[in-house]
Amino acid sequence: MIFEKYRVIVIVNIILVIFLIFSISYIIFFNLCSKFLEKRKKRKFMKWDTAFITYLDEGKVLSEPKINYLLFAEWCVRYFLTFKGDVVLKLRKLCVDNNVPEKVAEFLKSKKKEKRIFALAFFSAGDFSFPEKFKDILVSKIDDSSMC
Repeated sequence: MIFEKYRVIVIVNIILVIFLIFSISYIIFFNLCSKFLEKRKKRKFMKWDTAFITYLDEGKVLSEPKINYLLFAEWCVRYFLTFKGDVVLKLRKLCVDNNVPEKVAEFLKSKKKEKRIFALAFFSAGDFSFPEKFKDILVSKIDDSSMC
């Protein structure tokens, strides 16, 4: 009889403990995933730093079969804003050689606001002109006020 009165309280406490365990697991999992992705991004940036220094010294072309253009453009913006002069000119040439402005301009078509704003930041920091076929998209986005 005594246990029957407390059965509901015990069941509720068990449910709360299970919820707490899942919540903590969820938080730990996503923290580990974000740390892993950040380390991967840093390794990629370091790889590109090394490749770009080699490019500056020896004139070797960046040889990467598949480029994540969003990440590469982020790396380029960092260089555009940090350095001046000959380094920026060579980086602009490297971007043009690897068709980066065309790929980044395609971000203007994205539904994600961050990608559209990032495309503008890339072209502004690198002092690139927009490819002709994307100028209409840019004008329509500005006219529609859907850019921001």
